[in-house]
This record gives sequence, C-alpha cells and structure tokens, in this order.
Amino acid sequence: MVQDPGVARLCATIAPEMDWHAFTQMTCTDTSAVNWARDLGAKRVVLRREFTLDDIAAIRQQTEMDLEVFVHRALCVAYSGQCMTSEAIGGRSANRGVPSKSRGD
Repeated sequence: MVQDPGVARLCATIAPEMDWHAFTQMTCTDTSAVNWARDLGAKRVVLRREFTLDDIAAIRQQTEMDLEVFVHRALCVAYSGQCMTSEAIGGRSANRGVPSKSRGD
C-alpha cells in the first residue's frame, strides 16, 4: 500500500515492475485520480469509506482499474485518507493508535 504521491512516483521510477496499491491516503476521490494512480503504475486503488454505492458505480463505469473499498471504521476522526488531520486534532495516529504506557511503548 502506498499513501504518498511522491513515493508513488518514486516506485514508478525506480521499481516499475513492483506491484503496489494506492491506499485511501492518496485521496483518490474521483475517476481522474484513480486513473492518475493507474498511470503511475498502481495495480489497485483503495477507495474511501465515505463513498456511496452510486459513487463507486460511477467510478467503476469510467475505469478498468482494480478497485477496493475501505469499509472498516478506523480511528480516523476526519475524512478518509487525511490521517494526519486526525493525529493533529486528536493526538493519536489513525494508523498506529495511541501507544500504551503500560506496554512501555
């Protein structure tokens, strides 16, 4: 899973044969973004949980890209893919949670 467009470009440049997926944090929220990820070399795009079935169907009709939909309710308190916002506002990483002091993290 790749979440940073800069890393996606790096993957395309130095390891074009590598299979990678564009995760929700790349914020592919419409067909043009899905196709941009495809053109960079993504094999799949993971769409955000806020999409309706109609939203997903509309993208599906406009691209042949392999799609997945993120449906798990994460720690994110913001818009899917904007995990840094959640960390800044809530003081916890939507990717890593809050370290437990009892475990010594």
